[in-house]
Parts: sequence; C-alpha cells; structure tokens
Amino acid sequence: MDELKLPLDTDVALCCPSCGEPHSALHHGGVDVYWRNYEDSPIGTKVRNEWKAVDVTNHADMEMCPSSRRSGLYITFNCETCGTVEDLAIVQHKGTTYISWVDNVSVRMAEFVLSGERPEHKDQGEFVNAVAMLTAKGTLIPKGAVRIAAEIRLGVYDPFTFEEQPGDVVMVAGTKK
Repeated sequence: MDELKLPLDTDVALCCPSCGEPHSALHHGGVDVYWRNYEDSPIGTKVRNEWKAVDVTNHADMEMCPSSRRSGLYITFNCETCGTVEDLAIVQHKGTTYISWVDNVSVRMAEFVLSGERPEHKDQGEFVNAVAMLTAKGTLIPKGAVRIAAEIRLGVYDPFTFEEQPGDVVMVAGTKK
C-alpha cells in the first residue's frame, strides 16, 4: 500500500504567499470544488469539504468558481508562521493547469454577500469591498446587500436594527466596466 503514496521531495514545497517562508508550516483546511454543468455554464455543483463536514449544492451559482469558463477548485491554507489564510486556486484552460494564490477574505466575503446574510462589525470593510467587486463584475447580488454597503460607508449601519425593506430580496445587477 505504501507504494501508492506520493514521494516527498524536500526541495519542492509550497511557500506562504505572505511571508514567503519555505518551511512555514502551511496547513490545508477547506476545499471548494466547482463543477460546471457544461463549459461556460452559470450553474453547476459545488462541493465544500471543511473539517470533516461536506456540503454539496446542486444547481449552485458558479460566480465564485476560480475559472470563468470551466470547473475549478480552491484549497484553503493557513500559515503557522504569520497567520495568513489564503486560497490556492486551481483551474485548467486549453489543457494547461494553472495555480494561483487568491485572497481568502475576498472569496469568502463574496460568497457571504451572495448568501444574503448580514455582516458582523468586524467584517464590514470586507463586505463593502466584496459588494463593489461583485457589482463591477456585473454579478446579481441581493438588493439588501447594496443598501447595507451604503449604510456602512455612511457610518449608519447597525446589524441589530437593520430591517429588511420591500424589495431587498430582489437581485440587482451591477454594471460591467
């Protein structure tokens, strides 16, 4: 059975994208896999595996898929040395596999915005940035998220007193630049 395991090459290892330490003790956590129903499909299946919990979503929006046309995946890593949490994105294009570090906060917060949930105080800056990013991409986002982002920018947002307004559940499209 041991012959099936990958040999460890101590000269080749992932380094933390933030501190660059080659022996930074990167630990992988969650894995998000996106399978499009067909090439360029806006929907597909998303599987999230994190700490022994698996969540499968059929007919999932592929907006957060790391590939704009095909399937892709994210592997979340955290660095023991500097505490950075980043996602390693893996995508394929015309037979070539590409990997790239992606800001984990942006990915998770964009998913949070699309879920329609309300941000806690500590997440408000990232929430506003995610709304701006999704709007610039032309993504359909909950109307309430746009209103929350505006209230945060004005300094008047309070998650405890925020009330849904008629039409907040309606999705609005951003404008593509």
